[in-house]
Amino acid sequence: MFKAETALFLKPEVRVEALVNQWYAWLYTVSPAAAARYLVQRQIPLLKSYIKMPKLHTMAARSPRLEGGNFVDLAPEYLDECCVLLDQLLAQKDAQVLSDALLDLNRLLQNHPSEHSLSELYSDIPASLKGYVELTYDMFNNLSYRLMEALLYQSEYYRTDRQSLSLSIDHQARAFTLSTPRIADSGYHWPVAFRDKRVDRLFQTELEPLTWSEIKALLSVSEKDEEQVRKLFTDEQRFLSPEIKCTDMGLPDKQGSLRCHYFGHACVLVEAQGKTLLVDPVISYYDHSDPERLCFRDLPEHIDYVLITHGHMDHLNLETLLRIRYKVGTVVVPATTNGQLQDPSMKLMLENCGFNHVVALDNSELITFAEGFIQAVPFFGEHADLNIQAKCCYLISIGEQKVMFAADTCNVEPALYQHFFRLSGKVDYLFVGMESEGAPTHWIYEPVLADKLSKGANESRRLNGSNAIQAEAMVKDLGCEKVFIYALGLEPWLSPLMGLTHTEDSKQLQQVEQFINSLGPQGIDVRLLSGTCRVL
Repeated sequence: MFKAETALFLKPEVRVEALVNQWYAWLYTVSPAAAARYLVQRQIPLLKSYIKMPKLHTMAARSPRLEGGNFVDLAPEYLDECCVLLDQLLAQKDAQVLSDALLDLNRLLQNHPSEHSLSELYSDIPASLKGYVELTYDMFNNLSYRLMEALLYQSEYYRTDRQSLSLSIDHQARAFTLSTPRIADSGYHWPVAFRDKRVDRLFQTELEPLTWSEIKALLSVSEKDEEQVRKLFTDEQRFLSPEIKCTDMGLPDKQGSLRCHYFGHACVLVEAQGKTLLVDPVISYYDHSDPERLCFRDLPEHIDYVLITHGHMDHLNLETLLRIRYKVGTVVVPATTNGQLQDPSMKLMLENCGFNHVVALDNSELITFAEGFIQAVPFFGEHADLNIQAKCCYLISIGEQKVMFAADTCNVEPALYQHFFRLSGKVDYLFVGMESEGAPTHWIYEPVLADKLSKGANESRRLNGSNAIQAEAMVKDLGCEKVFIYALGLEPWLSPLMGLTHTEDSKQLQQVEQFINSLGPQGIDVRLLSGTCRVL
């Protein structure tokens, strides 16, 4: 039992999930138009199906063969809670109206004579969308529309009162985020808008304590929730001292040299000449069984730049970003085409979630500073051939060293990086993803598509990264001397985000082996990353 004036720290093992309507929050469930489609086309149908067949869902969700599928991973005893949640979602008429209006707009455009003026159609746009869309043709005379996404964030369709944080120290395996609402959570459910400054103050208690009375006021804790919230805090500070953070992990440093610390999956901390940059932050929580694992406590006190390569939740991760927001200077994201349903603006999302300084870079644009620069590098593929522009690799140049984070780019056209090398010169170090066989289109994009894809098209258009041949071509074209294969989801904390577990005979790992066996004899240092470690 804590006294009212006891100074308390947030435990480093506290798990936080950002939620919208009790579902995991990510780009497509925050951006208003995409969120409406996801609610109506994915979340409500999943709950209805689970309520009809709870045992079937539970069995399928826990089958390795069906991992990551559209099955609610909740035991049948949660049926009543799911019924309550379904009723709450069905009562959200604003989302239903917006989703229906987007469908009606699709039908309106599909029935319009091709090539004719669109001016007369504005009067037929559904009332709930008037002023929020511009009607357009593309260069092939296909009809489309452009959403005024910034205005939608200022409308009744963006509801911060449906946002919340789940705080827990329950470290049992989490259910797949896309298919399972957070109902069975044993933690404290804090209704709070993501942009609320109280969120920052909560996470600052990892280093700067609050008294128990201040914590209760901050989190609006009722008497019945006090015991649950008390478990999240300790009167002992459990963070490493600044002198032994991950800047020293057993490898010698050269004066001014670039250091890279791998935090798992696609997350890398880059430090050099006083600058700190964090790429695609998805960070593990402290685990008592693995005390050497890098986690939040190992981050520096200030991060100059956070770099996001694309909008998939294992790269743009609100769960992690909200936790580190108070220590981040600038968030850098790829620019979008502006207004496409399938390509929401990451800049707008983050700004509306309380990030004050967000910069969107177009291809080849630079951010320069005294020590070097950050450059957005073109990123092909991995988005099921949809017109999604908000994706880029990053080239970081500090001093005389260059490191490129290629994320999940698919080098389907080798001439791209040949052109880039001609302009940028040699890249010393390359981090490249090799999820060479990704999920089919419908896995995340079905709710935002105007028409259902055929089975053949769905299987053909996948979220593929580079295979061995494509990755090797990139390495040679960029002149890399050291290569790190990453972003394969090999770490256990990625399972709820990716919904897959690789085995030795996985096609992806077979491609990795082929890649390593090919480059090794050529004198190129290649390493497959898994877990956390210092790599440079």
